[in-house]
Amino acid sequence: MNNEPIEKNRKPAVSDKSKTDVTRSELAKVHISPELLRTSNRISEIFYARQIPALQEALKPFQGQYATHFEKILKPFREQNAARCRELFKVIQEQNRFIDSIHFEFPVFNNEFSAGLEVIGEVIDSLLEPVYKIIFPETLESFKERTKKLPENLMEPGGNVTLEQVLEVNKGDGIPLYAVPRMSTVLELVEADNGTNRREVLVKYQESIFEDCKTVLNKVSSEYAQEMRFFILAGLDALESGHAEAAQALFTNTLDTVHQNFWGQDINSRRAVANRSRDSVVPEVIVKMNFWDAFVFTPIWNSHMKFFGHAGEEPPAEYSRHASVHGVSHRQYKLENCIQALMLVTSLLIYVDNIEQFSDL
Repeated sequence: MNNEPIEKNRKPAVSDKSKTDVTRSELAKVHISPELLRTSNRISEIFYARQIPALQEALKPFQGQYATHFEKILKPFREQNAARCRELFKVIQEQNRFIDSIHFEFPVFNNEFSAGLEVIGEVIDSLLEPVYKIIFPETLESFKERTKKLPENLMEPGGNVTLEQVLEVNKGDGIPLYAVPRMSTVLELVEADNGTNRREVLVKYQESIFEDCKTVLNKVSSEYAQEMRFFILAGLDALESGHAEAAQALFTNTLDTVHQNFWGQDINSRRAVANRSRDSVVPEVIVKMNFWDAFVFTPIWNSHMKFFGHAGEEPPAEYSRHASVHGVSHRQYKLENCIQALMLVTSLLIYVDNIEQFSDL
């Protein structure tokens, strides 16, 4: 294991907070008219803003001229995949208010979903073939590249996990599912009846969870993520040597460091995520996030339940950042909580590393 620290220390950039069996039609050969060329600047602006619906408005002036070609491209897709496409777009369109409003069983994380995204990307490629040569190729790659941010652990074969199940684990128990663990463990976690049973799953599969964390951590590429990885792997060494208490303390402090650096000067957002009152609802800053951001920060919010040890309050038995720092006890420091802390800090660091990789898109 490579545990050498990185000399250079810097903070990560704060985020913006922001083959199926489908019949493929032959791409239409469309002549690029002067009228189309004159609209190139407008189309470029639209893509930079990533407002795909607005593209349809921009294409209206010459829509009729190419309607036959577009219809030929879209026909097979409409006939064979209309229902799937509607459901996929429904999830995407509703992503900003999914936290408290999803009450359906659409299988988001499985091979069909991944293939569906690929189909959408290919259809967009087909529709936009006529304008490929007049706008920047990088902007056209944006949509397809962003689908690569889907965590690989949830795209493994044999998985079929719903949004409702993900939310229950994230919101109810604070167990992260972004980047780790592997799909077989995810399935047992979401199928468990309650938080106690889920924590037992963490202990049951501790060795594979440790392996999963090492695997994804050793793939990080940004300097900051590589620096923070050193401390997580050091904690893992302690954990595998039987020192779970020392490991939990190091995981918790590293989680604190990465979380604070992520928000930077946005103190209000950081505090909103890091202060959870009893019976409180998910904070507005998370509700307004897109799905993948909320997927990472909801379990972090869950793990920040307020704890008032100075007032005689007993430390919680479940993992708590505040109790780990201010209420050292055998109730708080134990193997299942240490594993949860490891998963939380690993999940967040992989997310931060992805933010840096995709910051230019």
